[in-house]
Amino acid sequence: MRVLDDIQVAQELARALGKPILLLSGLHSWIDFMAEDPTFLDANGVTRLLAAPYFGTQFHTEGAESVHPIPDTDDCLIVCETPEEMWQLYDLTYGDDGMTKRGIVARGIAGYPEYRGPHRVYALTINERGELMSENT
Repeated sequence: MRVLDDIQVAQELARALGKPILLLSGLHSWIDFMAEDPTFLDANGVTRLLAAPYFGTQFHTEGAESVHPIPDTDDCLIVCETPEEMWQLYDLTYGDDGMTKRGIVARGIAGYPEYRGPHRVYALTINERGELMSENT
């Protein structure tokens, strides 16, 4: 038996499924109070974590096959169908690096506003072979 941390779990899952994964951290604490905070409302009045605009209050992503919150952590795994889907979600995520040029373009294509607010979501990309690719911090 070996004990795995969140990243190792994501790597093993990516290998087992043969699908890319986006590991996100910093979501649960925002999800808990998003509905009461007007800074989480988009232009249409929909509650969104604008630092990760593909998330609503129900841990739903538009287009991702499945989302898996990791119990007792602030982390969540999104199992994507394709590398392109993973990179699109990654580009939309606002982390400590701030808004990237690719992120601004991705938000424009997806119809989300540019974001420069106080919230941050850490994102780590893992390819279908379980290899770590990129992180936004």
